[in-house]
Amino acid sequence: MKIQDFFDSIYIVNLIERKDRRDQIVKELEKINIYLTPGKVELFSAVKPTEAKGFETSGTRGCFLSHLEILKIAQEKGLSNILVIEDDLMISEKFLDVQDRLMNQLQCSDWGFVYFGHIENLSGDTFCQLQSYPAAKGIQTSHFYGINSTVFNPLISFMDSLQERAPADPLGGPMHLDGAYSFFRANNPKILTLISCPNLGSQRSSRSDVHELKWFDKVKIFRPILAFLRNIKTSLF
Repeated sequence: MKIQDFFDSIYIVNLIERKDRRDQIVKELEKINIYLTPGKVELFSAVKPTEAKGFETSGTRGCFLSHLEILKIAQEKGLSNILVIEDDLMISEKFLDVQDRLMNQLQCSDWGFVYFGHIENLSGDTFCQLQSYPAAKGIQTSHFYGINSTVFNPLISFMDSLQERAPADPLGGPMHLDGAYSFFRANNPKILTLISCPNLGSQRSSRSDVHELKWFDKVKIFRPILAFLRNIKTSLF
């Protein structure tokens, strides 16, 4: 089974003004035979708030709100599961060879979260598989992951309430999206999280829309050169 057949919908998070990233992710997905298809594989116009409202930056809040809105759309549509991709994803060449095996694992598991892309250090041999990941351990990044519908209601409720609390609130206040997912998982240990071993999706080096821009990213004349250098940096994955 192919990944696009297993998941009810695939959402690609992209700021409307980042045509560079949009073009890159479309090409990246086409490498594994995934094509934009209305109602199945869609671009999601990322939220771009002007205020941080307790989050580290307005970009951090925008990322959080974008993924939350996708969850709410999936819930409203009654989807069984979704795959969420960020537009800087770079997919491993191994993926085409192992996706059938991984989808079969998902079919046989009562899973809540699955991470195909991450930066965690995992032990294991070269045989690609999905491993159970401890609820108490956080997972950094949220660029290539799936969520089961069994998680929609409690996760959406938590993410909505999180925004109403102060930063560092012991019940969970405004934080990065991956931190929010990790906080939720730690407080719901019965929810099974699966993680790909080895990692199958890295993030392409590019100008950030979440964190404060470096001075050189603010100078437009430098951007083509920086994009070229970043493509070289990530081409070895």
